[in-house]
Amino acid sequence: MFAKKILTGAVAALMVLPMAGCSFFSTPDTHEPAELQDFKELVAAKVSWTADVGENSGYLVPVVTENAVYAAGENRLYRLDRTNGEKVWEVEAGGSVTAGVGTDGMHVALVTDKGEVEVYNDEGRFAWRAPLSAETQVAPLVVRVWWSLRPLIRVSLL
Repeated sequence: MFAKKILTGAVAALMVLPMAGCSFFSTPDTHEPAELQDFKELVAAKVSWTADVGENSGYLVPVVTENAVYAAGENRLYRLDRTNGEKVWEVEAGGSVTAGVGTDGMHVALVTDKGEVEVYNDEGRFAWRAPLSAETQVAPLVVRVWWSLRPLIRVSLL
């Protein structure tokens, strides 16, 4: 009976110890943050152009290739001229774009709120779609492979 009480107390103590964390072993000495250093601006950035691609429900980042910028907003996919931002083409996706855009320069992929990855060619023609097994907010990775006409598409699921 006495051994059971000791064992129960030891187990309780061991369960509480991780909750103490590092503060159990720390000292009251605090470290102040270092002063910020002055820096010299080496490159002056300027806006070359802007383009409105509509609203989006998440954090959609455009993708820049050698000769184009692909961007998505709402339920549309856009190809913009890289030099001046003019719209080359736009297509309507099968739903609201929730993740994208990914490209290998020849194929462009995005994910819709219907749980599908959609792929278009670089001229904006629909190529194919495939269902996903879960939601994602990560842009598809599109890789051109030498042994296939279809690109390899990798979608990271949440």
